[in-house]
Formats: sequence, structure tokens, C-alpha cells
Amino acid sequence: MIRNVTVVCTLLILAAMASGARADSVTWTFTDVTMADGGTASGSFIYDAADNSVTSIIITTTAGTESSGATYRALDPGYGPYPFDMAFVIDPSLPDYTGTPALEFETIGNVPLTNAGGVIPIDVNEFTCTDAICNTADEVRGSIDGAELVGVVNTPEGSSILFLVLGLVGLIGVGAARRRFCFSA
Repeated sequence: MIRNVTVVCTLLILAAMASGARADSVTWTFTDVTMADGGTASGSFIYDAADNSVTSIIITTTAGTESSGATYRALDPGYGPYPFDMAFVIDPSLPDYTGTPALEFETIGNVPLTNAGGVIPIDVNEFTCTDAICNTADEVRGSIDGAELVGVVNTPEGSSILFLVLGLVGLIGVGAARRRFCFSA
């Protein structure tokens, strides 16, 4: 009887932990992004589809014949984000974005980013903002075919889960041993 109770309790705890160990966000990384003028774009951002939030933005473009490249660290305040189309700017605190670069990606076919990750083909365009909030812009250069976003699910650290499981199994074992000892006396 005690063995059956221990097995059932262990399975219930592991099932509860598995449902609680879901990812809340995905790190999306630019891969194979070559601009038409020979420059490139690389970097990543974290996207949480549950609340449409974007964090940890660090995307860099390199120089080509049409642009000197830039590093993007914030969402464009005049646009989105949308799960299939986002724009980024160089500095989140600028009072006026006029004349500064902006970078936009759009998924091919408007396929939305999700919390499941995966590989999604994209088009990438680099712009120059033409107003203070970068609500309008002039395109400087675009990407050639083959650009992708690769999404990797952010999961809890493996060693933390391992110690949690071992601790719970240990507690169940101690409880079972204590119960066996108390009832045998």
C-alpha cells in the first residue's frame, strides 16, 4: 500500500513540475541575413508571445555600400511590436529619432513568432527615421533571400530542476520510511 501511494505521489509531483517548467519566452536570433549592399545583420532578442513583449535586444548591422551599419538596442517607439513584424532603433532614450537608423524585419507570409520557437524566413530592411518618433522612414537597404529567425525556447536551468526532483523524491522516501516505522511499532 505504501509503495503504491509513494509511486502515485511521485507521478503527481513530476506531472505538476512538468507543466510548471514551460518556457515563458524564446530567444530569436538573426541568421544568414545578408543585405543587398553586402552588409550583414546579426544578433538576437527575447520575445514572449503571451504578452507580446520584447526584451534583451542586441542586433548589429555591418557596413555595406549603402550604410555604415549600426547597433540596435530598443523597439521603434512609433511601430509595433507585432508578432510577425518588428522595428528596432539604436537608443531607447533619444528625444528625437530624425536622421537615425532603424531596422525592421517582417516574417515571410506573416507567420507569427510564438513561444514554441522554430525557424522562420524573414525580410530585413534598414531605414533612416524621418520624424521624431520614427513613425516614418526612408529605406536605405534590404536583405536578400535566405534570411531567417531561429527561435530557441528559454528553459529553466537543468541543475535546478534536477535538485528539485531529487529533493522531492527524498522527501517522499523519508515520509514513506517514517510511516513504515510508525506503523511497525
